[in-house]
Amino acid sequence: MRGDLSSALPQVPGVCSADSRGGAEAVGSVAVEIALEGIRVEMRIGVEAEERMRPRPIIVDVKFQNDFPDGGDLDQLDQLDHTVDYGEVHRIVVARASSREFHLVETFALCVYRDISARFPRMRKLEVVCRKPSPPVQGSVDAALIRIPAGGHS
Repeated sequence: MRGDLSSALPQVPGVCSADSRGGAEAVGSVAVEIALEGIRVEMRIGVEAEERMRPRPIIVDVKFQNDFPDGGDLDQLDQLDHTVDYGEVHRIVVARASSREFHLVETFALCVYRDISARFPRMRKLEVVCRKPSPPVQGSVDAALIRIPAGGHS
C-alpha cells in the first residue's frame, strides 16, 4: 500500500506547498535549463545531388535556458505560458527540415537556430546540435555532429 507520500515532503512555504493558492507574491525567477533531445527528421540533405535523392535522417537536439517565475500561486505558475512550448519547438524543427533541400547540415542548424530565436526572443543560451548518421565519407563514421553553441551566433 503506497499511502499518502506528501508527508515525506519538507514543509517549505511558497510555491510548492499544498496551501500555496493565493500565497506568496512573485519574488523573481529561476533559470531553468530545458532540452529536447533526439528530434528525428527525414530530409533531403547532402552536398551531392545523389545524396539528396532520398530523405536522410537528421537528429536534432535543442537546449536553452528560460526564466521561470519563483513564487506566487501554484495554479497560476503551473501553466504553459510561463515556459516554452516543447511542441512548438518540435514543429519549428520539422517545418524547417521540410522547407527545402539543404546541402550542408551547418546551414540547416543555423536556420533552426534563427527560427527558434525569432519565435522565442526571451529564450536564453540557445544551443542547436544536429547529427547526420553515417555521413558519406571514406571509412566508418557513426555521425557528423554540428553544434551551434549558446552565444555562438552573432
